[in-house]
Amino acid sequence: MLFLSAFFVFGSSFCYGQPCSLVPYLTKPPYNLDPHNINMFYTVYSLPNIVVPLFGGIMLDKIGVRKSLMIFSTVLTLGQCLFVIGGML
Repeated sequence: MLFLSAFFVFGSSFCYGQPCSLVPYLTKPPYNLDPHNINMFYTVYSLPNIVVPLFGGIMLDKIGVRKSLMIFSTVLTLGQCLFVIGGML
């Protein structure tokens, strides 16, 4: 269980740091993003983290730890897939 918990935290940190590793590619054609737009990736990532803990705690109490963790993991995975698909277009 400790290994799975650590792996979950690693996955979250990896998803947060991934746009930083893509900066050299995002500043060149065809994307031509400026630093402001690249930093918007982090803003879009961080804004839900202001609201989700409020509702996440209530959901955790209502439906339980296991179901909540599965839902949170699924949402995290779908968000990462969306980011990857957006990068391929």
